[in-house]
Amino acid sequence: MNKKIIWLITSCLMVAALVLASCVPAVVEEKEAKVVTKEPEKKAEEVEEVVEEKTKYGGTTTTLIAQDVLSFDLLDLMILNHYWNSFTHDTLLVADWWIDRDIANYRNKQQYLNEALWVGSLAESWEKPDDTTIIFRLRKGV
Repeated sequence: MNKKIIWLITSCLMVAALVLASCVPAVVEEKEAKVVTKEPEKKAEEVEEVVEEKTKYGGTTTTLIAQDVLSFDLLDLMILNHYWNSFTHDTLLVADWWIDRDIANYRNKQQYLNEALWVGSLAESWEKPDDTTIIFRLRKGV
C-alpha cells in the first residue's frame, strides 16, 4: 500500500511540474532598431561586371543504406536493388523535371504516371498503337 501511495504522489508531482513548465510565457526577443542615415547620391556611374560561371562536372555522391548492395544485375529480382540500378543504368523514359511546377509538382503518383510529363532518356521517341503495346525508338548507339 505504501508503494502505491509513493507512486501516486510522485506521478502527481511530475504532472504538476510539466503543467507549470508549459505555463511559462515565451521569451520575446527584442530586435534592435536600425539607424538609417541618408547618404549623398553618387554622380559617377557604377558599372556592374557580369561574370559567367562555368559548369562544374563530376563530383561525388555519398548515400547511407541499411544493408549491402547485393547485385547490380537487372535480372536480379530483388526489389531493394532497384535503387542502386538507377545509378548505373539509364531508363527508357524519365519524368520531365524542366516542366513548370504549377503544371506538375510530382507530389502524387498520378503525376508520375501521366504520359504527357515523360521525356526520353534512352528512347528518342515512342508510340502506343494500342493499350497493350509501346514501340520505343532508341537513341543511336544504345
